[in-house]
Amino acid sequence: MKGRRIDWKKSGIYSIICTINGKQYIGQSVNIYRRINLHKCRLNQQNKKNENQYILEDWNKYGSDNFEWSILAETDNESKLNALEKFYIMMYRKMGAIYNLT
Repeated sequence: MKGRRIDWKKSGIYSIICTINGKQYIGQSVNIYRRINLHKCRLNQQNKKNENQYILEDWNKYGSDNFEWSILAETDNESKLNALEKFYIMMYRKMGAIYNLT
């Protein structure tokens, strides 16, 4: 994300990847960067009520430096977010373990 102007209100699909075990979480948001920052804040605050418990366990076990955040897809069509998220979850589930519960 460095070196280019960021559209902070961009909609799309993002990924949180643990570089140690290869597990990842696929998510969607109408504001990707705000959502990623919210995840980071909750993980750092150990907010068990509002965060995926499996990501939180690995965050505590491996540390924040062993997680990567990436944008998988951006879209201007918010009505396609659910379908895009399902597509990426199914695709990455076939390739390995993911944190998504559904």
